[in-house]
Amino acid sequence: MCQIKFYMLPSTCYDKITVEDLRVFEDNVNEIKKKDLFLIPNDYYYQRDSKNVTALEYLYECGQNDENTYLLDIISKEKSVDIKYEMIGEQINIGYVAFPKDLLDLEKERLCVYGSKDDIVKVKRFYIMQTKAYGEYLAWIKECFPKLVFHDNAFDSIGKLGKFFDVKEELQRHLIVLCDYAKTIYFECNQREEEAFSVIKARYGIYCSGKGANEKEFKVDYQGGRLTCNPHTKLFTEYSSQRIYFCWGRDGIENHNIIVVKIGGHWK
Repeated sequence: MCQIKFYMLPSTCYDKITVEDLRVFEDNVNEIKKKDLFLIPNDYYYQRDSKNVTALEYLYECGQNDENTYLLDIISKEKSVDIKYEMIGEQINIGYVAFPKDLLDLEKERLCVYGSKDDIVKVKRFYIMQTKAYGEYLAWIKECFPKLVFHDNAFDSIGKLGKFFDVKEELQRHLIVLCDYAKTIYFECNQREEEAFSVIKARYGIYCSGKGANEKEFKVDYQGGRLTCNPHTKLFTEYSSQRIYFCWGRDGIENHNIIVVKIGGHWK
């Protein structure tokens, strides 16, 4: 697992922060701390917003209200670090946390958690795409696709996909669709596999297949049971042997999430 240091950003306008914004902010912080770090630079308190107000002034000198009392209650429990904002960008594996209505430049937005907890995955998907080899990619993979279940042997033949740089973007595209959309589509189609394949192809341009006419059933052991895992996506073309084999999931296994059992070549 790769850990990220998420640094709190000063608000671009403290006056616009609402109680609901703070609820979102608190939820985001609590979710971050489950696996990563949330840090408040001492510099945070002295940065001025668009109305020339610092966090220090907002929290202690502008009169108490529900919003600044709530914010103080949240951040007073968190760890502070002595670092300037201009130095944070020189570190590796960093992110930011802001308030929902803050205006962010593109560089910080892609590394920032502010809209919802889903932004944490957004940041981690940015970093996984900076990797340069399969081993580095796999260090991030479970964090980047939290709605997928990966079999212990899922990555044993991932190198058969080909050169990493040649397949990285296509592999990422397929895993995003399997993680974020495929389960929902499967149930929208009333668990009709072929219909689900067609919807995935129409919406996302990804080729999917089940058991071929001349193929046997591919099965793996998982949590004391046997899973049939013929469904697979095909990278690049509908005739590709670069594939991701999966199972549509099972009741009682992580909320029926899709189980990825093999990433690599054709199942022999």
